Amino acid sequence: MKLPHTAEELLFQVHHGVMLSRVDNFILPFQVGILPKEIGMTQRLRFNVRVASKEMGRVGENLQLSFDYRLIVETLEILSKAKHVPLLEEIAEELAGVVLSHPLGLGLWVRIEKLDLLPNAESIGIERVFIRH
Repeated sequence: MKLPHTAEELLFQVHHGVMLSRVDNFILPFQVGILPKEIGMTQRLRFNVRVASKEMGRVGENLQLSFDYRLIVETLEILSKAKHVPLLEEIAEELAGVVLSHPLGLGLWVRIEKLDLLPNAESIGIERVFIRH
């Protein structure tokens, strides 16, 4: 299976009848990095996340029929308070573990950017895609 490069590709690749939940430009402080200057340093990370989830019909006010974006936000907030993380990929993998263990979670696209590391760049970072098999 070809991995999708965008959230939209993820949505269509998983299958039709899915909903796409999103969190955009969510910024949190993290202790992250393997460079000597990053050890013990707190950096701002920006997260953009898309979760493909099963569409369970008319949701109304029953959040159990929908993937709640608060799970993304709460997971990232918990991770931000944890110990130093060497790589952004580890944060993405932790988030994927939570999202894909949710009964409705089918796929995750996440972009994580370091905002404070390079003075001449707006950001540097990674994008990862995870699909439940």
